[in-house]
Amino acid sequence: EGTTPRANNNISQVLKAKFPEQANFVFCTGGSNEANAGLPVKSWKTVKRHVLKMNRLEELSDLGSVSMDDPNTLKDFIVWGEANYPAQRYILLMWDHGGGYAGFGGDRVTAGMDLFQNNSIMPQAKLVSAIGDAYAQTKNRFDLIGFDACLMACDEIAAPLAPYANYLLASERIESGEGWDWTPLTS
Repeated sequence: EGTTPRANNNISQVLKAKFPEQANFVFCTGGSNEANAGLPVKSWKTVKRHVLKMNRLEELSDLGSVSMDDPNTLKDFIVWGEANYPAQRYILLMWDHGGGYAGFGGDRVTAGMDLFQNNSIMPQAKLVSAIGDAYAQTKNRFDLIGFDACLMACDEIAAPLAPYANYLLASERIESGEGWDWTPLTS
């Protein structure tokens, strides 16, 4: 079983959650060779942008074969999201593989299954640079940056992201592949 069924399960939980009506949730998905028409994200083979509308995921655009581990993909998503969904508060949540100081992500389209051996993760410096470059364009600090990923609660991540966010939510341990549990927000 690949990671996208787990990601789709996590997204399914988010779709059932109850959020304030004025809140906007935008998603960027991709980085896997998997597809299943019965899941919230039907194909992960290309990078797509979505918005949560009335407890369903609406696909807004398909960017094609773009690496999810390219820092420009992250920067462009942040800039696009803030331009198209202006808000008083911004939260950036990222779900995938974490390697702490080694980096974040794991694009299976470009790397196959052995992500770390093929260096298909976004190195820590490029991750921080992508968020910093987005901040330079938008001038919006995040209220929270969260990593639903292993090993991301370390000084090598927290210290360089401090200029761009008030809080960091991350784990210093190995996390379950199922991701954060969103079910408490469904009742």
